[in-house]
Amino acid sequence: MGQKKHSKGEDSSSSSSQSEGRCASLLQSTSSEIHRTDDLVYKYTTRVVSAVRQLLQGVQEARTRDYLQLVKTVGQELRGLLSTVDELMDTLPAAHHREVTLVHQVLSKDMAALVKALKMATEMQETTVEAEYRRAMLQAAHVLVVHAKNLLDTVDALRIRLAQPQTLVRMKENMLYANLPPPPLNSTNHAN
Repeated sequence: MGQKKHSKGEDSSSSSSQSEGRCASLLQSTSSEIHRTDDLVYKYTTRVVSAVRQLLQGVQEARTRDYLQLVKTVGQELRGLLSTVDELMDTLPAAHHREVTLVHQVLSKDMAALVKALKMATEMQETTVEAEYRRAMLQAAHVLVVHAKNLLDTVDALRIRLAQPQTLVRMKENMLYANLPPPPLNSTNHAN
C-alpha cells in the first residue's frame, strides 16, 4: 500500500485555506431581506466565523502554543452567540423554540468536539500523527462554523416567517382561540 508523505504544514495549509474560503463565503450567502443594523445574532455569528478563521490560520501555521487561546476565543464568541439567541427566544412564540433549540444543541456538541480535537492535537504534537489531529481540529472548526451559520439562517427564517402578515394574524387567532373547540366544518368546502 502506498502512503502519501507530506511535509508537516502541507496537509493543514491546503485544508485550512479551503476551510477559510468556505467560512468567508458562508455569511455572504445570507438572505438580503434581513436588515442587519443592530442584529446581534448576525454580529455574533460573524464573530464566531472570525474566531474560527484565526484558529484555522493558527493551525495552518502549526502554532501549537496558541491553540488553547484560539479555541478559547472561539468558545467565548460562540457563548455570546448562544446567549444572544437565548434572549431572542424569549421574544419568539413557544411553537418555534424547537427549531432554534435543536441547532443550539448541535453547536454545543460541535464546541465539545473542537475541544476534544484540541486536546488530542496538543497531546500528539511533534509525533508522526500530529498532522491527523490538526486536520481533526480543522474539521471540527469547519463544522462548528457551518452550524453557526445554520443557526443564523434558522433565526432569519423565523424572523421572515413571523413578519409576514398572515402569520401574525394566525398567531393572534391561535392565542385568542386556544381554549375554544375547533369551528364546525363548512359543508360547502367538502364536496364528496
